[in-house]
Amino acid sequence: MGCGSSSSTKQENQPKSQSQKGAKGKERNARKKGDFEGVRSIDFSENASEYYGQTHRSHPDTSRFPDGIAYIYGFKAKLKRQLKECTQRGSLEKIEDALKKYEKYDGPEDDDYFRAIDRRYFLQVQRGLRDGMRRRHAGTLTDAINNAKNSPYQNKLRTHIAAAEKLRDHIVELEIHTHDVLDMEQKTVSEIKSYQRPPDCIFYTMKSTYVLLNTDPDKMQDWGDIQGLMNQTNKNGLMYKVDNFDLDDAKLDNALKAEKILDNCEYGDVLKASNGAAIFYLWANQNINQIKEDNKKTNNNNNSNKRKKR
Repeated sequence: MGCGSSSSTKQENQPKSQSQKGAKGKERNARKKGDFEGVRSIDFSENASEYYGQTHRSHPDTSRFPDGIAYIYGFKAKLKRQLKECTQRGSLEKIEDALKKYEKYDGPEDDDYFRAIDRRYFLQVQRGLRDGMRRRHAGTLTDAINNAKNSPYQNKLRTHIAAAEKLRDHIVELEIHTHDVLDMEQKTVSEIKSYQRPPDCIFYTMKSTYVLLNTDPDKMQDWGDIQGLMNQTNKNGLMYKVDNFDLDDAKLDNALKAEKILDNCEYGDVLKASNGAAIFYLWANQNINQIKEDNKKTNNNNNSNKRKKR
C-alpha cells in the first residue's frame, strides 16, 4: 500500500503507440509550416485579395487559405524580398513589375518601398537620356537633358548628361549645315557645276561629298565625272541624297576615304573660291567627324561588354 502505482500513473508511463507518435509528428510538421517558404499554391482568388493586408486580429478566420495566416505573411515576405532584390540589381522592367505586384497586394509603404520608387525614377531618367542619344533627335535629347537636370540625380548622371549635350550640339550643328545645303539656291549649285576648270579645292570638296554619299571614288577621276553626277535628278540628285543622308547608315570606310580626300584642301581656300562649295565642305567635314566618333563609341562599348563577359 503506498508503494504501488495507480492505474493512471501506469498509463502515463506506458510507451506511446506508433499511431500516437505519428500524430505528434504531424502536429510538429504542421507547426513548422508557419515558416512559409513559397507561394506556388497560394489562392489568388477574389476572397484572398480581399483578405490581404488585414491583420489576424481583425480577421481571425483564415480557414479559406491553404495554410492559413502563414501563407499571407509568407506571400507578403516574398513580395518584399523580390522588391529589395530588384531595387539592388534589377532592370527598370523588373522593378516596375515588382512594384506593381507589391502595390496590388497593399504592401506597406516603408523604406524598402520608397527606395524602389526612387530607383525606378532614376532608371527612367537615365533611360530617357540613352533613348534620346539612340534616336539622334535634337528635340528629344533636349527634353531628356532638361528632365535629368531637373531631377534629384543631376550630379549622379552628370557623365550621361554631358555626353547627351555633346551629341545634341553635334546634331544641331549637322542640321544647320544640312539646312544650309538644302537652302542653297539652285543657281549656286548650277554655278559650281558650270565650272570648266575649277580650283582643285572645289574638286576635292565635291568628290569628298559624293564619297560620303556612297559614291565610288574611282568613278570620279576628273571634274567631268563630278559634273555628270551633279546633272542627275530625282533620287540620284545631289540635294535628294543630302536630305536623306542618315548617319546611322553611314559607312566608316566611306567617311575615312572622304576625310583623306578633304585633307587635300583648306576651308579658307574653298570659301575664297566658292561660297556654295564652302557649305558642302562644312557639311562633309562635320559628318565625317561624327561618323568617326560614333564608331569609336561603338567599339568602346563592345570592348566593355567583352570585358564584363570575361
